[in-house]
Amino acid sequence: MFNKKTAVFSFSLLALMVSSAMAEQVVDSQISAVTVYPASATVTRTLAVELPAGPQTILIAGLPSTLDENTLRITGSGDKSALVASVELKNEVRSELVLPRAKELQDKLTAQQDQLALLQADELALNTQQTYLQKLAEHGGNSGAEGKAQGSNVGQWRTGWQTLGAGMKEIGAAKVALARDIRELKQQIDVTQRELEQINNRQQDNKIAVVHLQSGGGKLAMKLSYQLSDAGWYPVYDANLDTQTGKLAVTQAAYVQQNSGENWENVALTLSTLQPSAAVEPPALSSWWIDYQQPIVARTMTKSAESLPDLAMPEMMAAASVEEQKAAVVDSGYHVSYLIAGKVSLGSSEEKQRVVLQQQQWPAELSLQAVPRFDAHAYLYAKLKNPSTTPLLPGEWLLQRDGVRVGKIDQPLLSPKDQIAMGFGADDAVKLEWQTLKDQAGESGVLNKAQTLQRHYQLKVTNGHNKPMTLTVLDNWPVSKQQDIKVSVLEGTTAPKEQNVNQQAGVQSWELSLPAGKPVTLDTGYQVTYPQDKQIDNL
Repeated sequence: MFNKKTAVFSFSLLALMVSSAMAEQVVDSQISAVTVYPASATVTRTLAVELPAGPQTILIAGLPSTLDENTLRITGSGDKSALVASVELKNEVRSELVLPRAKELQDKLTAQQDQLALLQADELALNTQQTYLQKLAEHGGNSGAEGKAQGSNVGQWRTGWQTLGAGMKEIGAAKVALARDIRELKQQIDVTQRELEQINNRQQDNKIAVVHLQSGGGKLAMKLSYQLSDAGWYPVYDANLDTQTGKLAVTQAAYVQQNSGENWENVALTLSTLQPSAAVEPPALSSWWIDYQQPIVARTMTKSAESLPDLAMPEMMAAASVEEQKAAVVDSGYHVSYLIAGKVSLGSSEEKQRVVLQQQQWPAELSLQAVPRFDAHAYLYAKLKNPSTTPLLPGEWLLQRDGVRVGKIDQPLLSPKDQIAMGFGADDAVKLEWQTLKDQAGESGVLNKAQTLQRHYQLKVTNGHNKPMTLTVLDNWPVSKQQDIKVSVLEGTTAPKEQNVNQQAGVQSWELSLPAGKPVTLDTGYQVTYPQDKQIDNL
């Protein structure tokens, strides 16, 4: 256990080393391992130091300003025992541009701005020359005796016109070229300014860990760890369906990104499904009182109204031939960790890096699904229970059929053995023919007459595959909101196998077994009955 303090001071490594060389040591540390969570990361730095016996202080510089000081931990081992007394976390304040790249860009920007000023001065000079020639052309042809005398010498006039025209043309060409140079230079200035701004934004105040310890003397190998919030990862999935074998090749990958202010160079990277920043307990519930509504007493605008009791509702809970290297999977039973193979480098930026977590082959059941009243295609589906031993986090699935991309879908969290159904596009080998046989309004009953509406549909399906297939047919029927409106299966047609599919009122389904190369016919229909004196508009 140790105490952590935070302070702000101007820091100079050279000054510190000179003034306190006997009591303090500045130690270099390297990032050796990083564990990235969905919305944060734990960084582990390693360092080695040799200390004499007695009270000692070591300084670990270059820590990012975005670290969470409450998560700072230090451990280690050495030739002899050592005891950490406390750790102070201090801020290094930078008063000027100290990054070499930033100074280089600032000098470049100054030179570009000076060059732009010279070009703009040239532009002003050309405009002045053009204005002079325009005025000379306006006043050079005045009328009168002087004009008649000049008119007697046509050759001189022609020479003057040509000289004036050549001058205007030369100035015009020079202005076009100068405008192009100014435009290009302004674009270069914009690029330099953006890059300089990005560097200045990243030039945050660094942290310095000041570790006070009681040393037993000798060498110490230490680890310093902390958490960052400007990092995270999310999963993506590639699913390639082989229609010949019925196998689904699933590649689980992840995009990792961090913008913490420090670069991770050649680190051991682990991705974890644990979420340290998430809530640790469910929301606390309060009593929910209900009562009869109280009458509201009308008041005049000239009198101040008394505040009514707060009757607000309680807050509710928010509802390929080259294989990619795979990660080692560690399942703790409560969260999953993926140990990425080899060493990984990831700079502090908005860019994402893709890593592969798992590759699996899953057996799938191929079937068809159609909504023939609205779409004349049957769609190929792969259905299976999640055979993975670990949960699959919510994410985007890129779907391929026999190596050809057909689309993408978003899937929720899939626990082991959860049912999965994914569509892989239209199956052109299956032909659907849908027709309406009856759409007729009429009456029923003798004493209590009622209006009726009968609709009869017929579907003819031809399976062009060389193997049997199963087709699920979907349709939606009207749903009554009134007790005296009845919706029933039309006599002589096939009743749905399932009603209210996926808890969607009125959605019906039928299941057809399709033999290879043979047609199958399905008759469906419904009847709506309602009182004779009522009208239904949206049938």
